[in-house]
Amino acid sequence: MAATDPDRAERIAHTFSDDSLKVSALSAIAKALAATDPDRAARLLAEAERIVHSNTSVIFKTEALIDVAEALAVTDPDRAAQLLGEAGRIAHTIISPSWKAKVLGGIAEALAAIDPDRAEQIARAITDQDSKDCVLSRIAKALAATDPDRAERIVHTMTSDFWKVSALSAIAKALASMSS
Repeated sequence: MAATDPDRAERIAHTFSDDSLKVSALSAIAKALAATDPDRAARLLAEAERIVHSNTSVIFKTEALIDVAEALAVTDPDRAAQLLGEAGRIAHTIISPSWKAKVLGGIAEALAAIDPDRAEQIARAITDQDSKDCVLSRIAKALAATDPDRAERIVHTMTSDFWKVSALSAIAKALASMSS
């Protein structure tokens, strides 16, 4: 709806009382408008950031920063990287290993397009092997169209056949679309 009726999409986003839904919606609308209405997109992302910084929940904050950073990645990759760095610092305070792995995975995936070295470094720091392979697979998929050789190298470091197959099929699909 954001691309076809951004006013309505924004009105709906403002009806959400849940901060997580509101930030996610504002970020999605901004991402859809980035090319056609960059000023409005910037305003929506600034509003989303204000909401993020007014909330004290660690899990909310990290996931919301990822949403905002993903929307910023195309128009302001430096700011996106800053927000992902902030999310990373907060993520290291999370005690639950599964939540920490989930959040770090989201950060690494969002970073893949702007800073693949850092994305891979974060993924490799995840201690649970299946979670690590899942994140590496997501990074390889993100890199498949822009750096298929690197994506394939990442796949060969993984131990899970499931995640390897998932990433290799994405790489094959990207290579097929490049050659057509």
